Amino acid sequence: MTHLVALDPNQHRDLIVDTDAIEHHGAQLNLIPIVPSEFSSACCEYPIVVTKNEETGQFGFAVMLGFEQGQNLFWENQKWQGLYMPLQLQRQPFFIGEANPESPNSFPLCFDQSSPAIADSHHSDNCQSIFDNDGVESEYFQQIKQCIAELLRGEEQAKQLLELLISRDMLQSMSLEVTFADGQSKRLNGLYTVNRESLGTLDKATCFELQNNGQLEAIYVMLASLNQIYRLIERRNTQLS
Repeated sequence: MTHLVALDPNQHRDLIVDTDAIEHHGAQLNLIPIVPSEFSSACCEYPIVVTKNEETGQFGFAVMLGFEQGQNLFWENQKWQGLYMPLQLQRQPFFIGEANPESPNSFPLCFDQSSPAIADSHHSDNCQSIFDNDGVESEYFQQIKQCIAELLRGEEQAKQLLELLISRDMLQSMSLEVTFADGQSKRLNGLYTVNRESLGTLDKATCFELQNNGQLEAIYVMLASLNQIYRLIERRNTQLS
């Protein structure tokens, strides 16, 4: 269970992160949210799909890592086997907390006290301090803050792209049934992608606008990434054999 604590340079000066343990946060995730700035890196390994929150109805982008809940086919031998690790994992165990009622535009940076990445000591070369002895932020922590900043920018970009896809009726439900080497079948439900026919009906002015703001590239990258489903099938068949 996540236990967020607001980071205090004085109180948490000795905080240490074991970067080897960060990837454990994705061990049992078959879908991990991503933002458009990650598409070009993620598409080389993972299918990029659109998800829909069952409770809120909100859409979001995610990389697909397995065919069922709790199945990450890129997690083997207690290690992340993919070349690219999504920003949502890279930023662990740090999060943006809720705004202070007295300062609504100020959001505290928090860390998950229950995270396996929180270390007691520098027991390996991959353990990183957050602050030095004088309370100055370490280079590692500055990189984490840049990662979180990219996520925040990306969430706004994702919102704009999804609003476009929805307004243009360009989202369609994915229907895919996969049969694995052992004869078992799995049907994919609850995922969405871009409707190619709707994409083809966009007028030139709209295409030009989308090209200028980078949204058209993101759409085509997302569509091309769906070919990585075959890689997922291959990884699953390898495990079954």
